[in-house]
Amino acid sequence: VLISGQECEDIKPRRAEGRRSREFRRLMIQGLGKEYVPLALHSLGGVQFGLFCRRAILHDVESVNIGDVACGVGNVFHNKGAIAAFVQMRARNEKEGGGSSSLTQEQTSRRPATAKSVRMLFITAHLAAHVKNVEARNMDFWRIASELEAQAPPRFLPPSPQRRSQLSSSSSGSSTSSPTATTD
Repeated sequence: VLISGQECEDIKPRRAEGRRSREFRRLMIQGLGKEYVPLALHSLGGVQFGLFCRRAILHDVESVNIGDVACGVGNVFHNKGAIAAFVQMRARNEKEGGGSSSLTQEQTSRRPATAKSVRMLFITAHLAAHVKNVEARNMDFWRIASELEAQAPPRFLPPSPQRRSQLSSSSSGSSTSSPTATTD
């Protein structure tokens, strides 16, 4: 479950989280109850992001990475922008209770168990309002898409032709680096 809100704080810059953001987070957690646990709680200025998982399937979560993009004044101020969670979960088949299916028991028993992962991307954004800002909003959208793509964990997104060429050129270099994933 993703719950998000915009303009949860005053626009003024602050070093610590404000009272309204803390209250918004408390209401998210209280409203969902004990059956749900937070996977990611993140804020970007007044933009709030809460991603929750049912406790019963929490063991299937393999990784959660957070990315954000500021789109306020000078692309630095946090009054506008986006927050994303890159979530990878263990895929389930019907034998494991991974959902309803119209397959018969015999068809299900012949299918091999899967060891693959399911990747999901959750995004919330707060963009410029009003018709007069359509061009700015469109530019922010494409900037958010591009920057979130760059923040995606390794091998999270399928290789595009551009990423394939970047991967092949970086793998032919003499130095290797392993990116560190952040988990919230």
